[in-house]
Amino acid sequence: MLDSEPKSPQKQEQQSSLLGEDQFGAILLIGLAFASIVLCTEFFLATAPPGPKIFSFFQEDVVPKTSVSISGVSGELKAYPWSQPGILINGTIAVAGSGASPVQVTLQQQVYPGTISFQPVLPKAELSQGRTYKVDVSLYFPSTLNFSSFNLDTTTGNIEVTGVTASTISIQTTSGSITANNLQSSDIQLRSLTGPVQATNVAANTLSASSTEGNVQIKLSIVKQGASYFGNSVHGMVDFYVPPASSFKVTAHSQFVGHAGFYSGFTDCQTTYTQQTLAGTVFDSTFTATCGTSSAIITLGSISGDATITRG
Repeated sequence: MLDSEPKSPQKQEQQSSLLGEDQFGAILLIGLAFASIVLCTEFFLATAPPGPKIFSFFQEDVVPKTSVSISGVSGELKAYPWSQPGILINGTIAVAGSGASPVQVTLQQQVYPGTISFQPVLPKAELSQGRTYKVDVSLYFPSTLNFSSFNLDTTTGNIEVTGVTASTISIQTTSGSITANNLQSSDIQLRSLTGPVQATNVAANTLSASSTEGNVQIKLSIVKQGASYFGNSVHGMVDFYVPPASSFKVTAHSQFVGHAGFYSGFTDCQTTYTQQTLAGTVFDSTFTATCGTSSAIITLGSISGDATITRG
């Protein structure tokens, strides 16, 4: 049975009061939620690292036999020839971690007649805990330029280089790889602590290529009279490739479980091979060869990897 008794004004007032309180509470909760979202968004925007910063330096007047040095790079480092007459150094600074900013990285650039140097300086370790700074650098240089010295160095990044002619070339990284092509120099130094070293079409009077943890692979475009070539790795393989009919003397040595020897091209050479065995395992193997009458010397070595050479 329906209750058709009219409600008293007092009851209607109480219900209206309750409804008003409920609406007010709901509006208050919505307002608080919106304020929280705004505050959280503002806090995130205030503390989130900014996007990568782009930098660029251009040196228009480049004299012959210029020396270039880029060091302390904590990111990728690439160097390529181009058709322009000047030298361009550009890249990006990317940061992560609360309070990190690209402006905390100082870019040191020095330009003198015949000398160009560039180095990003990161905040001190005790001032940058929980923050990371990554600086990627690209170098573009005239394809016809013959450098006096060409030096590249990274702490935690890979290095890619092509088309460099210089009196001396030094490419080093602490925990990255080295990939190089078309290098010509009197003296070439290639070193990586934890990454592989790979270079193709290399012409040099002296060459040293080494890695502690990675493989070393070098392809010589020519073996010069009286030249000296050295390849070494502690835990990786060492592979050298020389043109067919090259003239040189080579000694390849693998100390522990690796193999020292050649793959092809030594039928016209005087060769020797020695090894030790223990419980059927080969260790302390040495391969030597004399090919032709050249005084060029090639020395290859690995502590626990293969040390081999291919002629052809």
